[in-house]
Amino acid sequence: RQTIRILEFDRVQNILKRYAQSPLGQSEIDSLTIQHDPVQIQYLLNCAAEMKSLVKERGRLSLHGVSDIRPFLKEARVEGALLQPGALISIRNVIRTAQGLKRFMKKEPGVFPLIQAEIGRIEPLFELGEAIDQSVDEKGEIRDSASDDLASIRRQIRQQKEAIKERLEAILSSDRLKTVVQERLVTLRNNRYVIPLKPDFSSKIQGIIHDQSSSGMTVFVEPSETVEMNNRLSRLASEESKEIHRILLKLSDQVRASEQSLWKDVSVLAHLDLHLSKALFAEDYQAVIPGILSEKKIAVKGARHPLLLEKKQGTEKEVVPVDLQVGEGYRTLIITGPNMGGKTVALKTLGLLVLMAQAGIPIPAAEGSSMGIFGDVFADIGDEQSIQEEMSTFSSHIRNIVRILEHSGPESLVLLDELGTGTDPREGAALGIAILEALSIKGALTATTTHYEEIKQYAYTTQGMMNASVAYDAERMRPAYTLQYGHLGTSHAFEISERIG
Repeated sequence: RQTIRILEFDRVQNILKRYAQSPLGQSEIDSLTIQHDPVQIQYLLNCAAEMKSLVKERGRLSLHGVSDIRPFLKEARVEGALLQPGALISIRNVIRTAQGLKRFMKKEPGVFPLIQAEIGRIEPLFELGEAIDQSVDEKGEIRDSASDDLASIRRQIRQQKEAIKERLEAILSSDRLKTVVQERLVTLRNNRYVIPLKPDFSSKIQGIIHDQSSSGMTVFVEPSETVEMNNRLSRLASEESKEIHRILLKLSDQVRASEQSLWKDVSVLAHLDLHLSKALFAEDYQAVIPGILSEKKIAVKGARHPLLLEKKQGTEKEVVPVDLQVGEGYRTLIITGPNMGGKTVALKTLGLLVLMAQAGIPIPAAEGSSMGIFGDVFADIGDEQSIQEEMSTFSSHIRNIVRILEHSGPESLVLLDELGTGTDPREGAALGIAILEALSIKGALTATTTHYEEIKQYAYTTQGMMNASVAYDAERMRPAYTLQYGHLGTSHAFEISERIG
């Protein structure tokens, strides 16, 4: 987790989430893990590549409007559980989307085998979808067509309402109430139909007061002669509620019976949204599918850090691509060169692109890039000084390196920034050399940055190690950000200090 945090893999996840079409896809991106099985990694990368081709040729899959129905499926597991109309609409939307994808991919069978295999797992659930469609409308209201009994009850309710209104309008029009009628209006109070009268109405008509206006000048009266009519309406409303409860219970039972199929469909939609997010990311960031090697080596051409690309979007500044190579002929790479030259960025790019590839995410690099699969990626980059634990920058780095030395081996990629800094330069350089020697003996693939001449010379004279210098533009007195392999870089501290004042 520490390496994932240091290399800011979570920020790549956040970029990916912006491409997700649904909460299912966002949840899937949040759950991304670094894989170690080459077959699984290749499968995930191939799915992203296939989805990218599919989008280019036939447009995006439609996954909008799909919500995460998993909480509803858990709720429905309990016998007698009652799902509300909103939950049923969400379930129906998932079913509709799944059915739409099934139809979408039937047009050209065999062209996109991996995506088609995913979609082939979908169970269309026509019966459940139709049952919900017939019973619940887009607003979450229960349709009359949900059952014959409900249609009959609602017909009677409409007739009863009309009868009550007609009776009350006749009462309002009668001569006996002329002097006490406030307004010729039939309205509702406490779910009962009433008429607005003056407070002294009782000499003209018998009735029940249900409410009065804030001024007290109007009372809302249910005349005695419509009490039984309103009672019948209340009984019909109660029957309607019971029938709606029965319908929702029946639909909830159907959802429970289809639970496993719905879980499978949700899983497929989540995976497809993940593949689609990766494909859209690859399109925008010119990311490619790296070759996956059986050997522990990295050869990434034209690598660009995705967070730098994001930062420079919309500006005229371009991210300078860098070639990152380690493992072919040497297992330790020492990156040297000027301050502010991009050494740390190169190191972070190397580590982050490895994590991305092993999570099945296309990498911002040129075609022909390749890398092996690592059991662990360790990183000591940045200032981990802790005031609370009373640790200096140096002791914090050393403690981290101790952990790396304890757990690293031939399956590991180790990234160390500014090796040996934070103490006496001669002691720091000697310690840095000893650490590199220990990692070399363990068989780890290592990349480090340094300004120490002793470490550069050590790498220059030691088999299995390679210096790479960040190129420096002497005319413009600034780093060129590319790497020159086999070169010992200088720090150019005075020129850079002068340039920044």
